[in-house]
Amino acid sequence: MEDLVEALFEAEAVKFGNFTLKSGLASPIYFDLRVIVSHPRLMLQVAERLWDVGRSVCHSALLCGVPYTALPIATLMATAHERPMLMRRKEAKQYGTARMLEGAFAAGDVCVVVEDVVTSGSSVLETADVLRQHGLQVRDALVLLDREQGGREILAGAGITLHSVCTVSRLMQVLLDRGRVDRATVDSVSAFISQNRATSPPPASSPAPSLVPAPGGGPGAVAQSYGQRARLPSTSAVASRLLLLMEEKRSNLCVSADVRMAAELLAVARAVGPHVCLLKTHVDALDDFTADLPERLAELARSHRFLLLEDRKFADIGHTARRQYQGGVFGIASWADLVTAHAVSGPGGLEALAGVGVPLGRGCLLIAKMSSQGALTTQGYMQATVAMAEARRDFVLGFISTERVTHDPSLLHVTPGVKLQPGGDDLGQQYLTPEEVVGRRGCDVMVVGRGVLEATDVTAAARLYQQAGWDAYCGRLQPATAS
Repeated sequence: MEDLVEALFEAEAVKFGNFTLKSGLASPIYFDLRVIVSHPRLMLQVAERLWDVGRSVCHSALLCGVPYTALPIATLMATAHERPMLMRRKEAKQYGTARMLEGAFAAGDVCVVVEDVVTSGSSVLETADVLRQHGLQVRDALVLLDREQGGREILAGAGITLHSVCTVSRLMQVLLDRGRVDRATVDSVSAFISQNRATSPPPASSPAPSLVPAPGGGPGAVAQSYGQRARLPSTSAVASRLLLLMEEKRSNLCVSADVRMAAELLAVARAVGPHVCLLKTHVDALDDFTADLPERLAELARSHRFLLLEDRKFADIGHTARRQYQGGVFGIASWADLVTAHAVSGPGGLEALAGVGVPLGRGCLLIAKMSSQGALTTQGYMQATVAMAEARRDFVLGFISTERVTHDPSLLHVTPGVKLQPGGDDLGQQYLTPEEVVGRRGCDVMVVGRGVLEATDVTAAARLYQQAGWDAYCGRLQPATAS
């Protein structure tokens, strides 16, 4: 390993100076592993060291390199040891199969992610998300260099064990021992690493962060931003993924695509995709569902960066719920990032769903309070729902509810029945405005159906709701920020 470190230094894959990172931070050290493609012997050495570190988890698994630097490394590993490999694209092709994942695989196959450098683990998680969306199991990742900035802990929180060839501290010690750097450089890098760690779970003995209601933001509104809540220790991996997506896209909009034909569903997904964080579907209500529809829908979700919420409302006993979720003609677990479920069947039904969904990186929203007039979701029911969610935080990321049912900032509230103008329909649906839902009631995601679908320009309507929801969210945070 010492020889490998020195070879990387010689190839200028490790540089020292003053570098601006992607995050905007000024760093005294920079890793550019892309240069090793011009050093065949070094690239072979890297591939073999990674194989040695991950031999126990790779011998019966598929390999997938994080694009693009790790792709040639994973290719060498797969070729030398005769392991099948998958290739993840960063963006879908606009022609041919338009796939995000290339290669032969089956749902349930195990895949190991290969990466060059890990800081926060975000690139590994992005690749793992794509693999899991295709029904693959991801439990391990191999990395040449762990920057020791929180990535290992964050990946562990997402159910992924990180196996590294080398850490930054070990690399610096080798370079110091071999006279390649001086003590001042080592100390500078050490200080930077210790002061710039990505958020990771604290020790189990650390108290959970207290919730501070946001002034003027309603009885259940929280002062933390979506990004801050994504990094709380109690926030599940799926909830964190959604919260970070919401902050990145500046959208808390979910469009409810309640249509009858598959072509309509795909058209809605294309039209609203750039403006939503979630697309809610009812595939069992389609007149022409076909087996290839979920994959086409999932490709659009990956291309436009939104999650798929299948509003199945599971409510049966555990044995039946598991079969409905895992199998059947719709194959929901293989493609839907999130599903909805009632709490009426008790913890057994939820446990059955979690047994299928957790290994695939899926999540669930429990129905706590519906938007229809006269709904029987009483206070006692809501309390029981919250208790079930708290017991399965690895699977339940929040609630379908017209208001916050808990002050816990790590649990999300998704509110249906939103329109720019309040009112109702002749079937008991009660409509609330974005300002009421997000601003005053403190909910997190607003679900809009007819307000977008019945518009003359669906894309323009989605854009309008996206802005209204985001303005309400920013207004909710502003008092806390000002104070």
